[in-house]
Amino acid sequence: TWAFPIVPLTALSSYTIVAATVSPSAVSLASASSVEFPVLPGPAHHLHFANVPATAAAGAGFPVSIIAHDQFPNLLSTGPNLYTKSVQLGVGTGEMFAPPQDPIFNPSVATFLAADEGLKALSSAFILKKAGARKIKATQTDNPFVHTDVVSVSPTILILPGNPGAVTVDPGPTSQIVS
Repeated sequence: TWAFPIVPLTALSSYTIVAATVSPSAVSLASASSVEFPVLPGPAHHLHFANVPATAAAGAGFPVSIIAHDQFPNLLSTGPNLYTKSVQLGVGTGEMFAPPQDPIFNPSVATFLAADEGLKALSSAFILKKAGARKIKATQTDNPFVHTDVVSVSPTILILPGNPGAVTVDPGPTSQIVS
């Protein structure tokens, strides 16, 4: 009898292990197969975005999907590590701006349900108002080490300027009328 560790890295609903000798082995044994067994995803390791647009208009919401993975990266869609956590949406470091260019997160905290199976689609998650290249991020609320910057950098979205919402003249009003 021999014992040896098997460490599958990919979560699948059914694995089978087959053992056999190969020629010119000194000993010849009959081959054997194990019964099928599931390999489930490990604990949450990182998040990442999918379906992020390359560009968006300033002030317009855009959709994203957030995906939860273990370290290998298996989708946390089943088993004891089914992802049912809450995730705080945000922007990259230095990306918070004063009103009226402050970003809006809708929702600010997204909660994964069991039915999401590790993939949360958000229809208008981010509304970014300042034109230019902007970064977005997501962080698990109860574990700040599970976030979108673990494996890769947060995606950059080019925010295109929109039509002006107001015009301010400085210095203030005068008695001169401009037509």
